[in-house]
Amino acid sequence: MKPNIFIVAAKTKLNYKKILSTFPNTIFIGVERGALDLIHKGIKPNLCIGDFDKVTKEELKLIKNSCDKFELHNREKEFLDGEIAILEALKLEHTKIFFVVKPTKRYDKNISIMDLVFKYNVEVLNDETVILKIKKGFTTLDFNLYQDITYISFYAKNKATIALNNFKYDIENLTLDAYENKAISNEFISYKNSTIMTNKELVCILSKNSD
Repeated sequence: MKPNIFIVAAKTKLNYKKILSTFPNTIFIGVERGALDLIHKGIKPNLCIGDFDKVTKEELKLIKNSCDKFELHNREKEFLDGEIAILEALKLEHTKIFFVVKPTKRYDKNISIMDLVFKYNVEVLNDETVILKIKKGFTTLDFNLYQDITYISFYAKNKATIALNNFKYDIENLTLDAYENKAISNEFISYKNSTIMTNKELVCILSKNSD
């Protein structure tokens, strides 16, 4: 079985040792302070990559000495560190790529996450949110996988027609323009699997109630 790849670019409460005990061939890639989070949790990263402008000299030394492979990139580059890590991960055999990242004060970086999901089909994770791509056609979301989720939203990159069933708010033949806010803040119905029909790819954002 091909491994899953976890690209960790932020500190979270995620239990990587539990993941590794269940899937021993999981590959871990550390980016910036996410590399430190892996190391502090007892995980040896297979690769640490980035410009590491957000770590101290002492932390950088620790990162270099604690991973199988280390790549230091220039601060002036074509892609953000997270995307560079995704491009490296895509070179490896894998089943799925998970990208662990948290929202920042930089709105441009937050918006860029949706583009990464569309382009590379990565699944974004953090303590409060899951972001994934819904492919063209019919998709079922298993309620059992998302029992701690409160809100679910959909965004299109290109004009799309969507239908939602077994949600709190069902819709049929809704036209959704690019990045339009017509399909946000929906909710699951307890113990029912929800379905999506779309003629174009969507990004699905699942959020816990953190209010």
